[in-house]
Amino acid sequence: VDAYAPSITMLGTIPYITWYEGGWSKWADVGSNQTKDSVFVAHWDESSLSWILDPNTALDHGALNTAYKADAINPKITVIDGKVYVAFAEYFSATRKIRVVVKRLDGGSWTQIGSPIFVTGGTTENFIINVDLVNVGGVPYVAWSEFGSGVPQTNSSAWVYKFDGTAWQRVVGAVNKDLVNGNTNYVARGFCK
Repeated sequence: VDAYAPSITMLGTIPYITWYEGGWSKWADVGSNQTKDSVFVAHWDESSLSWILDPNTALDHGALNTAYKADAINPKITVIDGKVYVAFAEYFSATRKIRVVVKRLDGGSWTQIGSPIFVTGGTTENFIINVDLVNVGGVPYVAWSEFGSGVPQTNSSAWVYKFDGTAWQRVVGAVNKDLVNGNTNYVARGFCK
């Protein structure tokens, strides 16, 4: 199985990596469940000189997906207040809706942070191109680029949300300078000291 879109961060002196496997097709059968593209996280163990999977125990194969039938892609990883966070795009083919999911590693278990985020409220089919996640003063901020799937396709827009401790809140509207003619295909993080 191929691995795609790796992202890496450090928690103290321990590197953590996230990636997804599958390539938009059936990834594997886990018991009676057919899995889709799946997001994984592992950390480096210096004593064994190997990567150790940090599994989501809710799914038998350890992926961070919220369900076996969900395609999870393009993860990003960061550390916020001493905890590992991962954000990724998740697609359900039955509903044709894509959303952003954020999870945090707490004492060896993965916890979903807030509800999944739909810019359009889940009322239209939009495609999320990529996702990023950063720590802003101990607050998780997630950004992504998405476009509509109509014919013709609508222009892509960049969106930013922050977590207020209970729910994800939009940070104003789309970020694009020109919402009619502009496109934002990718977002990337920057660092300042």
